[in-house]
Amino acid sequence: MKPSDKLPEGVAGWSEQELSSNPHDQQDKARKVEEMFTSIAESYDLNNRVHSMWRDQAWRKQAVKMASMTTSDDVVDVACGTGDLAMAFSKAGASSVLGVDFTQAMLD
Repeated sequence: MKPSDKLPEGVAGWSEQELSSNPHDQQDKARKVEEMFTSIAESYDLNNRVHSMWRDQAWRKQAVKMASMTTSDDVVDVACGTGDLAMAFSKAGASSVLGVDFTQAMLD
């Protein structure tokens, strides 16, 4: 294996070699996805804000508006990440909000 075929210690994701094949066919895909999101969980919200130039907040507000939610509605946010969208629905007055995510670190 060439050095470029392996990721540096402590770096989560796919190597060049793995990406040259179909990474979705890999048996350890779930573990790799979890490791990747665990490694960025602490800085995810800030990175999201910076990379979207703070537009992510407007997108969430628009998503809540487009859902035409009422105060009697229950909301489930699947793959909620750090819960920003779930919190937006809660602030908008949803009866109840449940956020679930594959990566525990995103929920912490």
